[in-house]
Amino acid sequence: MFREQRIVLLILLSFSIYGLRSWFSLGDFVTPFFFSKIIFVVVSLAFYLMNLSLKKSGYLLFAFAAMLSLAVVDGFTVNFIAKGGQRELLAAFFDSKILIYTSLFIFIGFYGTCIFILQNAMKKWWLTSLLTALFTTSLILAYQSEFVYFEIVFGLYLLVFIIGVITRNQTEKSVLSILSALFTLQVFLELFKYLF
Repeated sequence: MFREQRIVLLILLSFSIYGLRSWFSLGDFVTPFFFSKIIFVVVSLAFYLMNLSLKKSGYLLFAFAAMLSLAVVDGFTVNFIAKGGQRELLAAFFDSKILIYTSLFIFIGFYGTCIFILQNAMKKWWLTSLLTALFTTSLILAYQSEFVYFEIVFGLYLLVFIIGVITRNQTEKSVLSILSALFTLQVFLELFKYLF
């Protein structure tokens, strides 16, 4: 198990323990899922810094940019950051159309690039087609404001990617295995918000 996978496992165990404690004390399984976007940013940056010498580590920097783009359009994260300092100035910055469109461009670019990376490593057209279909469907659903369905289809995209990486049976650490660990964290932390 690579250290990135251990980090993801520790975060998931921490969320589970927190949820179980709240279940026994409050009667509901509640986790701090609202911090998930901040956790994605911190973990993706840590993964990049831990693997600077890894071949194609630039993709990990792209992953950090994508997680940052998710955080800057998340309402809780924006309010959490804007609490200190000049609130009006930060709120105007986070509400700007340029930031929203830039975040969308980075999001689409990163997850589209992940399909390309996996295709280069595995050379399986059916896997590439499935990932492309899931990603495109999720974007269409987001455009139509069907956000629950978007999250389901996007979660399926992440799961298919993870399964594709796992079936490679590669023993040494690669950018794909690190992205798979990050996507595992993303799937489970997003899933936690539906468990209460």
